[in-house]
Amino acid sequence: MNREVCNHCRAAIVWCTTAAGKAMPVDADPDPNGNILLGQPGPDGRPTAGVLGPRQQLGARAGGRRLHLHHRLSCPKAHLWARDPATAVRGRRR
Repeated sequence: MNREVCNHCRAAIVWCTTAAGKAMPVDADPDPNGNILLGQPGPDGRPTAGVLGPRQQLGARAGGRRLHLHHRLSCPKAHLWARDPATAVRGRRR
C-alpha cells in the first residue's frame, strides 16, 4: 500500500479507487469505526475501495478484516477540500 500525506493536515493517507472508478482518500491506518474495505490494486495501481454497510462491516470485522475510514471524516481541514463540505467534520481528530 502506497502511503502519501494529506496536503492539508499532513496525516498518512492511501489513494484508492471506488467501484465507480473515482479516486478516494482513506486514512492509511485502520480505524475501529471504519467502513471501507481495501482490496487488491486495480489497473491504476491503487487499492480498490469497497464501502460497506453496517451488516457487511460486522461480517468483515468478525472475519478479521481491518476497515479504514474515508479521510474526509478525520481530516480537520476537510472543509477546504471535500467535494461536499457539508459532510466534512470540522476539527475532528483521532
